[in-house]
Formats: sequence, C-alpha cells, structure tokens
Amino acid sequence: MKILFVCTGNTCRSYMAEKIFNYKIRTSFPDTDIRADSAGIYANHGESASENSVKVLKEKYGESVIDHSAKNINDELVKSADLILTMTRNHKAILTSMFPEISSKVYTLIEYTMENTDQKCLERYDYRLDIPDPYGMPVDVYEKCAQSIEDAVDKLIERIKKNGI
Repeated sequence: MKILFVCTGNTCRSYMAEKIFNYKIRTSFPDTDIRADSAGIYANHGESASENSVKVLKEKYGESVIDHSAKNINDELVKSADLILTMTRNHKAILTSMFPEISSKVYTLIEYTMENTDQKCLERYDYRLDIPDPYGMPVDVYEKCAQSIEDAVDKLIERIKKNGI
C-alpha cells in the first residue's frame, strides 16, 4: 500500500510528512507494507529538502530523514498511490483538476484525519484544513509545521490501525 503526500515544491511539508510517516509506521508496524512517498505540484525536480526541514527532522528522527530529492507529481505517482494526502485545499483542487479520475482518493491530510468532519468546513475554503507553508521562514515556524504534520500523521496511523487505508 502506498500513501502519497503532496505540497507545492516537495522540499518542506510533503517531504516532512513522508519522512515522519515512514518513521512512525516502521516503529508501529515493522512488518507492514504501507509506505509513503511525496511529490510537489511545482517541484524543481532533484532539489534538496530545505535546510530547516532537514534540521527539524534530524533533531527528532536522526540521520534517516535527510536523504531527499524533490520530484514533480506525475501520472505514475498518482496512479500507484492508494491514498493521496495534500497539505492544502488548493493542492487538492489542483490535483483533482489535473487528474479527475483520482478525486475519490485525494484529501487534505487534516481533512482525512479529522473525526466527524464538518461538511460545512469542506464546502467552503476553510484554512483549518491547510498546513501552512514554512518555506523561507525561521526554524521555529518549521518546528510548528512539523508538529502539525506529526499530530496529523499520528491520527492517520490510528485510523489505519482501526480501518486500514
């Protein structure tokens, strides 16, 4: 099973979500075949992860998180994913317009992990469903972003434990 995390450039949020998820799923379910990948809608293919993303993740998860090369979203990635989790409602809208056939498996990370999702929240542009972009900001903004992602990933793993993907 494969989860695909998507953001804009694949150097901050989706990269952090991929690394946090893979670290946590390996420690929670060492024998599972569930893995995450990440991509960006407007990624500079091959670009390294942002320095502050690496710094924040390395402090908490060690050396295993620093190997990264940004990649653009493409047919192969979206079709091979069982679940696609975006960082914002805008990313979700762009993906579903690019690939209409995948709309049933695309959610924002927060939307997918919310219990009893408020339908009104989904019908309007509600920023509570977005994980803000820390790109170019000080390290403390990256720390807050990583914590938001980690909180959502913990809920995601709980949901997988209960219901599968």
